[in-house]
Amino acid sequence: MHVSHKSLVDRLAETLSIPELEMDDQHRVLLQVGERTVSLEFEHAPLVILLTPLGKVPSADPESALRTVLVGQLGWACTDGATIGLDPSDNQLVMTRRLVTTELNGPTLLEHIGDFCEVADRWSKWLVSENAGKLTSSDGETADSLANALRV
Repeated sequence: MHVSHKSLVDRLAETLSIPELEMDDQHRVLLQVGERTVSLEFEHAPLVILLTPLGKVPSADPESALRTVLVGQLGWACTDGATIGLDPSDNQLVMTRRLVTTELNGPTLLEHIGDFCEVADRWSKWLVSENAGKLTSSDGETADSLANALRV
């Protein structure tokens, strides 16, 4: 069953008990989840793109930090299906995840948003920690060991 973007946003608003939740003129909904802002972008049917900033690339050792991000994306081991990219305009890492709207309703979309924020929070905490850029050894770091390090 095809669910229109407006209908999905209405169901999300009902699930969250936020009746004023609406798409803006750019087909986007901004949600505040704790301290995190998540953008839901509905421009291309039947997709919604979840997007949230993670933080700036650590300046102490950006190459190691970016390598760790790449390792963490291998097979989505540390991103739960999301991808992390670099916004070159401000050196900010941004996490995105694409969802098919025909498979969603208000509660399932909310569950995906919650999972997405949980993963984003782990990456954001890692970026500001003293471990940022230090997880990758010269021998290489496995995605599994990186996943364990991010959970700490």
